[in-house]
Formats: sequence, structure tokens, C-alpha cells
Amino acid sequence: MVDEQLIGEMQRLRDELRAAKANGAIDYQALSLSLGKNPTYIQQFVTKGTPRILHAHIADEVRKALAPHRAADRSGGKVSGRAEIIALLRKIDNLPEAALEGASRQVWGEEWRATPAARRMQHLFDQAAESHDMLALLRQLNSEAVQRDDAMQWHGWLVQDRADGVHRFRYAMWELRNQRMAANVLDVAASPRPERVMLLVGASHKAFVDRALAPHLGISLVQLADLEARGGAR
Repeated sequence: MVDEQLIGEMQRLRDELRAAKANGAIDYQALSLSLGKNPTYIQQFVTKGTPRILHAHIADEVRKALAPHRAADRSGGKVSGRAEIIALLRKIDNLPEAALEGASRQVWGEEWRATPAARRMQHLFDQAAESHDMLALLRQLNSEAVQRDDAMQWHGWLVQDRADGVHRFRYAMWELRNQRMAANVLDVAASPRPERVMLLVGASHKAFVDRALAPHLGISLVQLADLEARGGAR
């Protein structure tokens, strides 16, 4: 028989998670992934009561995540951290489209196109257009060297210091999109039997999605070069 006191504690955790989510202090999916669980784990715990009881170490991690929200409730004020960041992003999300366009022109304009990384990338596309060898281009785009060059396009966003904060918003939305892609893969891979999942993403997303998936013990990433070496691509 499950201890009634423990059941009551679980219900209090559910209530706190609901309140923290409503205030923007907790994201169920992000918390689930940080616990090494599937993206809907916390949502199911809160809304469906599954699991009925969290393992002790999982419950401890949930309490730690809720600690800033509890501190804010006790103080009656805002707590510096995730809640404030989310509030800032929501504020920035309402900026005129012109602000984002202006920042994009500043970052991805002539100055970026003149960098060695951008020139090397353009050379690859020019070669592919001339040779019509898309497989060769795909191999290049999957290489570590080209992935580094491609990621350099975000350097301009990270070094901007705009008063409206749109540069932080744009990069945060990029990271969030990649995390969502990774979460979808984890959801598909959450199977009682081994599964092979082929993931096709835009080249610029690859390094970020790989980084998000690599730490998970249940995931083994197989790159295109590895697949070809095994005779899986012709």
C-alpha cells in the first residue's frame, strides 16, 4: 500500500508545477528532458497522474527546479532567472517585424558574406551547382569542418548589443527550435525495442541537434560517413 503522506506530497508537487508553469517559471518539456525522461514525462505526471509516485531522486530534482518559484512566492516578488528571461522573450516577441529584419541585415549582410567561413560555404554551393553532384555536397555539409563554418553565422547575433534585445530573442528562438527537433526524435525513439530513426534536417541545424541528442544514453548517433563506411549508402 502506498503511503498516504507520500501521495499527498506528490499532489502538492503537481499543484506547484501547475502554478509554476502558469507563471512561466517552469517548462514541462525542458524539465522532463533535464531529468533524462521523454519530453511529456512531467506533463503526464501533472495532468494524468502517471507515474502516480515519482522516484525519490526524480522528486528531489523537481523540488530543486521549483525552488526559485517557491522563493518568489514567499517574497511576493519576482525572482531573477528563468521567469524573467521568459518574460523578456515574450516582450521582445511583440517587437515590430522591422526590428528583426534590421538585425538580420546587420548580421547576414555584406560583412558576413565577406568572411572566410561564408566564402568557403558559398564555394561548396557553387561547386555543386556546376557538377550537379548533390551527394558530394551532402557529404561536405555533414563534415565537422563545414559545420563549424556554418555555425559562425550566429557569431554576429551573439556579439550585438541592441537596446531592444532582438538579437538575444533571435538566437534563443533558434536554440529552442533545435531543442524541439531533438525532443521529437527522443519521443520517436522512446520505444521498448531498439529503433532506427533517420533524421533529415537543414544543414544549419545538424550540429545543434547532434549536440542536444549526444548526451542521452539511449541514443546512438550514426553519421553519414559512418553509414557509408558500413556500406549503407551508395
